[in-house]
Amino acid sequence: RLPQLTFLFALGYRNDKREPEEIMNTEAIRMLDCDGHVIESMSELAEYGDASIRWLNPGQKDVRRLPFPSLDGIHWHNNRRVEGNLKRKRTNASAYRMGSAEDWQAFLEKTGIEETVLFPSSGLAIGLLRDVEYTVSLCRAYNDYVAARYRRVDSRLHPMAIIPMQDPKLGAEELRRAVTDLDLPGAMVPATGLLMGADLGHSWHWPVYEA
Repeated sequence: RLPQLTFLFALGYRNDKREPEEIMNTEAIRMLDCDGHVIESMSELAEYGDASIRWLNPGQKDVRRLPFPSLDGIHWHNNRRVEGNLKRKRTNASAYRMGSAEDWQAFLEKTGIEETVLFPSSGLAIGLLRDVEYTVSLCRAYNDYVAARYRRVDSRLHPMAIIPMQDPKLGAEELRRAVTDLDLPGAMVPATGLLMGADLGHSWHWPVYEA
């Protein structure tokens, strides 16, 4: 469904002797951001969850009180790294909440990028969860959240779903719901935490791919 795109450094320009700026000034180049990220608002996410999601305190910075685990399943922020990042000069796209749909709209307008595929940020850790029932609830809440707060806000925003691959049959059901009912383009496959380790080609996962 996404438009066919031509990138500046695509194979067609490999042997072009002109400077990149000259190419951009003389030819229509359509751009798509294929690795954008939703920066989740936990308070907004909680609005779409059941009781197991809503009880969490969105203001807490204790990993035990947030819907998602940290990416390694153990640690929270590395304080030194966070402090270092705060010292760097940062240019935001807008005055809206960073990573929100409105912030992404401003970014697209300023850069001339036509559309963006948005992957999770906190949701990248979905594969580390072990409670299947809770994982299903969290995936449904997240997908309803990004559909309402990103996809329906602007047709240029394409947030990826998260699915409970801990149970491939349930993962397939949620994938179908996300694509068919919520108009999301597909789902992010977690790289860590799942059964069978990193072997995403294992037959255990096939029901998801068959969906």
